[in-house]
Amino acid sequence: MSPERVFQVLTVLGLTAGGWLYGDYWKKATSASVENESAASLRAENSELVQRVDTLEDELAQMRSMLSSGPYPVPDDLITWVEKDYDMVFLKAPDVRLASPTKLRDAAHANLRLIHGEIALEQEGLAWELLGLLPPNQRLFTQLLFVNSSGLKGIFDLSEQRILLSEDFDSVSVPDRSVLVRLLGQLLSYQNHPKKEWSSRDEWQAWEAAHTGSAAAQQARFLRRNSAANEEGWTDPEPAREQLLNDLEPALQGFCNFPFLEGADYSRFFFIDSRAAWAAMFRNPPTTTAEILHPNQQARKPVEIAFPNPGPEVIHENTLGELGLRLWLEPLAGMDESGLLAAQWRGDRYQLRRNPDGQFALIWKIAFSDEESAKNLVAEVERSMIRRLRESQALRQIEATLSGTLVTFSNSPKK
Repeated sequence: MSPERVFQVLTVLGLTAGGWLYGDYWKKATSASVENESAASLRAENSELVQRVDTLEDELAQMRSMLSSGPYPVPDDLITWVEKDYDMVFLKAPDVRLASPTKLRDAAHANLRLIHGEIALEQEGLAWELLGLLPPNQRLFTQLLFVNSSGLKGIFDLSEQRILLSEDFDSVSVPDRSVLVRLLGQLLSYQNHPKKEWSSRDEWQAWEAAHTGSAAAQQARFLRRNSAANEEGWTDPEPAREQLLNDLEPALQGFCNFPFLEGADYSRFFFIDSRAAWAAMFRNPPTTTAEILHPNQQARKPVEIAFPNPGPEVIHENTLGELGLRLWLEPLAGMDESGLLAAQWRGDRYQLRRNPDGQFALIWKIAFSDEESAKNLVAEVERSMIRRLRESQALRQIEATLSGTLVTFSNSPKK
């Protein structure tokens, strides 16, 4: 290498080393001031971000306030889809609003008063206790109110004919929108086929199963329609309600689930058959849960149940139907056996009476299709039901008697 080339290389190396040393010195000398400036800049940026978040939260609160005091904007395409699926049209624009938990609970309370009456539900709860459907000292009204208002994304207010959505309703979420679809379906069928009186629990359960079941089946169709974007499936939008249901007594859980399970299946039976059959289902709704449980059988008029001239005061009468009989037997007889026995139901009626001394007695009469089925029910009740009830109601006289195809269950104070 020539002397000139060596000089050039050494010059470059020297300049590089010098630059590196000067840079290291400058970095150390200025690091403190840079850190201070960076910290100040970061604090300023954070302050600006906090202000922006506060502004967005204020705007969101104002928007929710506006929505809660006025109609919730339901997309036109969603309304069109619900109407086309049902083959009906809204007679008036859906009234949909955001609501606080208190307002949702008030709507559930109003629904229960409209359907059952508050006092009647208290009396029905006492009858259920004497039947063994509920443990002692559990208020039926309170439990129904809780399960129909807690952990919900929305509720159909029967008394006001409107839909209330929870404040955390997410219009972007497909599961949340599916709840709105279900509620729109309930409102649509109710507008076209309104009803405000039911003669018994069994008639109410049958009517609810047809209407709410149809809306639940439509919700499932909506989720399937939007399932392509979510291969793993949608999560339950109302998990709190499911947990509440799991904590209920089996009979009450069965009554609450009936419209969403058996009711939805009943609706699908006619929806798949034809549009004419689907429309006829709403025009002539079922009046017994037996019709819901056996959609492929011709509906039978229930047997009239007569009671002797009452001595004690009758404070409550009702009908539990095939569903109530099945749920009454299921915890002890098992699902299969109780289903077979209950399928032979042809009518029932119970009376809750108050004796002159203030104590209560219950008489439940159940008509069966044949004597053999009636005998099997009495045998099952004596084998398991009465033994269990006597453990929790030791001071009461509990028995089941047979007269032809009529079974009488009674629960009265011991004399």
